[in-house]
Amino acid sequence: MSPDGRWLTVVLSQDGGRLEALEIWDVRERRRRLRVHPRDGVAFTRFSPDRRLLVVGSGGALGNSARVWSTAT
Repeated sequence: MSPDGRWLTVVLSQDGGRLEALEIWDVRERRRRLRVHPRDGVAFTRFSPDRRLLVVGSGGALGNSARVWSTAT
Protein backbone atom coordinates (compact mmCIF):
# COMPACT_ATOMS: atom_id res chain seq x y z
CA MET A 1 0.00 0.00 0.00
CA SER A 2 1.31 3.44 -0.85
CA PRO A 3 1.88 5.87 2.06
CA ASP A 4 -1.25 7.86 1.18
CA GLY A 5 -3.41 4.75 0.77
CA ARG A 6 -4.15 5.38 -2.90
CA TRP A 7 -2.20 2.56 -4.56
CA LEU A 8 -2.10 -1.13 -3.75
CA THR A 9 0.22 -3.75 -5.25
CA VAL A 10 -0.97 -7.35 -5.43
CA VAL A 11 1.14 -10.34 -6.40
CA LEU A 12 -0.92 -13.16 -7.88
CA SER A 13 0.46 -16.68 -7.79
CA GLN A 14 -0.64 -20.07 -8.97
CA ASP A 15 -0.56 -23.31 -6.97
CA GLY A 16 2.99 -24.05 -5.98
CA GLY A 17 3.80 -20.38 -5.44
CA ARG A 18 4.75 -19.64 -9.06
CA LEU A 19 4.21 -15.97 -9.91
CA GLU A 20 1.39 -15.29 -12.33
CA ALA A 21 1.15 -11.48 -12.33
CA LEU A 22 1.72 -8.24 -10.47
CA GLU A 23 -1.25 -5.88 -10.30
CA ILE A 24 -1.38 -2.23 -9.32
CA TRP A 25 -4.75 -1.00 -8.07
CA ASP A 26 -6.14 2.50 -7.58
CA VAL A 27 -7.84 2.05 -4.21
CA ARG A 28 -9.98 5.21 -4.45
CA GLU A 29 -11.46 4.20 -7.80
CA ARG A 30 -11.45 0.47 -6.96
CA ARG A 31 -9.90 -0.15 -10.34
CA ARG A 32 -6.93 -2.13 -11.56
CA ARG A 33 -4.57 0.25 -13.33
CA LEU A 34 -1.89 -2.16 -14.49
CA ARG A 35 -1.21 -5.89 -14.74
CA VAL A 36 2.25 -7.16 -15.66
CA HIS A 37 3.80 -10.59 -15.90
CA PRO A 38 7.42 -10.23 -14.67
CA ARG A 39 9.77 -12.92 -15.99
CA ASP A 40 11.95 -13.07 -12.90
CA GLY A 41 9.24 -13.04 -10.24
CA VAL A 42 8.69 -10.39 -7.58
CA ALA A 43 10.68 -10.29 -4.36
CA PHE A 44 9.23 -7.00 -3.07
CA THR A 45 7.32 -3.84 -3.96
CA ARG A 46 7.86 -0.49 -2.25
CA PHE A 47 6.44 2.97 -2.78
CA SER A 48 8.52 6.09 -2.25
CA PRO A 49 7.38 8.21 0.74
CA ASP A 50 5.88 10.78 -1.64
CA ARG A 51 4.08 7.93 -3.54
CA ARG A 52 5.45 9.15 -6.87
CA LEU A 53 7.56 6.06 -7.51
CA LEU A 54 7.11 2.32 -7.18
CA VAL A 55 10.09 -0.01 -6.96
CA VAL A 56 9.60 -3.65 -7.92
CA GLY A 57 12.46 -5.95 -6.96
CA SER A 58 12.88 -9.35 -8.54
CA GLY A 59 15.29 -12.23 -8.60
CA GLY A 60 15.71 -15.13 -10.95
CA ALA A 61 18.15 -17.21 -12.91
CA LEU A 62 19.66 -14.08 -14.47
CA GLY A 63 20.28 -12.36 -11.13
CA ASN A 64 18.57 -9.70 -9.05
CA SER A 65 17.07 -6.55 -10.48
CA ALA A 66 14.86 -3.60 -9.59
CA ARG A 67 12.53 -1.57 -11.76
CA VAL A 68 11.32 1.90 -10.87
CA TRP A 69 7.95 3.05 -12.17
CA SER A 70 6.19 6.41 -12.00
CA THR A 71 2.73 6.22 -10.41
CA ALA A 72 1.68 9.23 -12.52
CA THR A 73 1.89 7.21 -15.72
